[in-house]
Amino acid sequence: MTFLRPVKVRDVVCCYTDLARTGRTSLTLRVEAWVLRQRRGDRIKVTAADFTYVALDEDGRPRPVPPNEAAVAA
Repeated sequence: MTFLRPVKVRDVVCCYTDLARTGRTSLTLRVEAWVLRQRRGDRIKVTAADFTYVALDEDGRPRPVPPNEAAVAA
């Protein structure tokens, strides 16, 4: 995660995510958090990150991501 600016008391925090990539055994989500200082003014980006989730089978090994799971994540 990259922390760009602090979040202050009374900030309104808005989180957004997009499906950045679907692989054979994983999904990568791009997550951003923005704040609205004291409920007014321009939004300010405070953090961003890419999170990769790997699908595992019952033995803990990577398994293919079924098409319907990739659609739900989007």
